[in-house]
Amino acid sequence: MRYVLDQNRLEKLIFLSKRMKTFYGAFHDVIFVDTTFSKNRFNMVMLDIVGVDQYGHNILFGFALLSDSKEAKF
Repeated sequence: MRYVLDQNRLEKLIFLSKRMKTFYGAFHDVIFVDTTFSKNRFNMVMLDIVGVDQYGHNILFGFALLSDSKEAKF
């Protein structure tokens, strides 16, 4: 999490649970990183980190809210 004090706003927030870390350890062969096209009501872009399990199902490895979708913010 990065909070910019002088601007009084949240710049990025990343969420990863213990279970998501376990899934990543087992199924890190295929990873998709995708951001939403538009910003939400908090004026932030959502980034999803998704993988594929042994059955071909999508599994969520983590997600983040970013102030913008420029590569430097990742």
